[in-house]
Amino acid sequence: MSSKDLKRKRSKDNVGRDGMILVADDFGTTFSVIAWVYSSQSNIRNTIIQWPNAISEGLEGITKPKVPTELQYAGGEISWGYRIPDSAQRHKWFNLLLDLTHERNLFSLERELPDSRASAIDSRVTAEKMVTDYLTALRQHVEQSESTQAKTRACAVAAGMTKDNELAMITEPEAVATYTLDAMNPHELKVGSTFVLVDAGGGTVDLISYEVTALKPILKVKEAATGTGALCGSTYINRLFEASSLRKLGNDPMWDDEVLQEASVFGSGA
Repeated sequence: MSSKDLKRKRSKDNVGRDGMILVADDFGTTFSVIAWVYSSQSNIRNTIIQWPNAISEGLEGITKPKVPTELQYAGGEISWGYRIPDSAQRHKWFNLLLDLTHERNLFSLERELPDSRASAIDSRVTAEKMVTDYLTALRQHVEQSESTQAKTRACAVAAGMTKDNELAMITEPEAVATYTLDAMNPHELKVGSTFVLVDAGGGTVDLISYEVTALKPILKVKEAATGTGALCGSTYINRLFEASSLRKLGNDPMWDDEVLQEASVFGSGA
């Protein structure tokens, strides 16, 4: 191969790398968020805010910064996110079932604080299938406009989002810690400093301690102690609010499911 051919090949390779689109998915218990960036313009970040809904045929049925992590299986069809009609039953919190330590707590949550729109856990539909189906729907939408981590990786690969050897994963607390400390700059942390991060999400609340190992050229952290978490996120608060409202106002002639939904949205600040 001549030097001219080699230079042309390198030039084409660079164009290919510069033209890559990098996609990040915050796969949450109650909602998910997708952002993307061109590799050649990494300072320009784009968050997907257009989602299909139950009545639209296209991709832009509703404008929201996040989409519900929910699935519906009906008549051989799969609906997800806002595509599920408001009054329809749907699967929720299914990604928690990837961690078997949450399964018993999730059954307890359904029994003690039932959600009228949440489908009962069905042993015939595995958590892996639901996660794969949901991630597949997200991937298709984007294209058109320790053990738990390993299972999530397997589901992402099965959904066709990437190849296993190209998939880089960090925990949500690590991502949040890096972003928060960068946004707080200047801060008083130095190499060797430790801090506790609380991730209060919709399904779980997780606490983890980190030690700063580097500040430049980029912030790097490592676990200072084993993290812990429990199924006690804002879903519990929402369920308790709904149960309390129904108990106090359920006999009022103006009370119905629509009022409850509006009150829940207002109370959550969404």
